[in-house]
Amino acid sequence: MPLQMLGLGLFSMWQPVVVAQGNSTAKRDPHWGWILAMIVQMLLTLLAIVLIFAVILGGFAALLGSMP
Repeated sequence: MPLQMLGLGLFSMWQPVVVAQGNSTAKRDPHWGWILAMIVQMLLTLLAIVLIFAVILGGFAALLGSMP
């Protein structure tokens, strides 16, 4: 589980880094793109964490339910 969380954390860093290093030609403030990318990435990471825990807890529940 710790290795999975480390991999997920490292994977979640790529999008904000790409956005932060890009050259924004938009007329609006370029920081808004970075902030939006961070929010989207945090939500996706949270969703992935919830799914991982749901699968693990579902496996434990099935294991405990099959015990006599």
